[in-house]
Amino acid sequence: MEILGNEENGVYKISGEDADILSVYLDGSNQVTAEAGKMLFYIGNVKSATKEIKEGGSISKHIFSAARKVITDENLAFTTFSGQGEVSFGDYLPGSIAAIKLSGNAIIASKENLIAYVGDINLSVEAQSGLGSLLFGGEGLVLIRISGSGYVFIHGGGNIITHQLKDGQQLHAESASVMAWDESVSHTLEHVKDFKTAYFGDEGLFLTRFSGTGTVLVQTLTVAKLRSLIGNSICLAPPPIMAAELVLLKAKKIITKLMR
Repeated sequence: MEILGNEENGVYKISGEDADILSVYLDGSNQVTAEAGKMLFYIGNVKSATKEIKEGGSISKHIFSAARKVITDENLAFTTFSGQGEVSFGDYLPGSIAAIKLSGNAIIASKENLIAYVGDINLSVEAQSGLGSLLFGGEGLVLIRISGSGYVFIHGGGNIITHQLKDGQQLHAESASVMAWDESVSHTLEHVKDFKTAYFGDEGLFLTRFSGTGTVLVQTLTVAKLRSLIGNSICLAPPPIMAAELVLLKAKKIITKLMR
């Protein structure tokens, strides 16, 4: 995985401090494709068209896909911008944007972290975590295989930590914190055996184990963690979700008292 700097290179620039913004320059011969909803603004004569990535696979995979969309409100819609001008993108979560250059190789990334891409890039749904992680705190459940030649831009909440794995090394990371990794790195979803550690430590019930040779990108802030911090003091969710979160919070307090 070739990670580039943030300096302006005629194709794009990344600016910002606590919340990075990606700007891509269009000259009429190129285009940029981004996850729907990530565009902030554009300047010039820019046109857009939106399409969805189709999910193939077995009947069970389609059933899980439908369940995921109901629970997480995820979609696989991407918008392509063309014309002449400048298009800027960002994420609702404060953080950093990493520019990755692909030269015929492939990476696996969480759909939640993908901002945009430029060039001859192909996307396909690689895999999804099981329904258990969907219900018990798994984030970034939709994994996308990104291959081809061009630039890929990944957003990470907070700071982005780069892990370079060598042969024989292993990395265990909270599943929600993992952003992207080289296809040469294998990954396995593991249950946290100690329920008290998972539940009361807010690490979630699942970890992802990486092994092999390659790069793994991890973010320090996730939507789940931010939601948990805010939810402990104020509720900003719609009434049904707010009620459910209050019940879970009350149950957590009761269990804590019983275990003392």
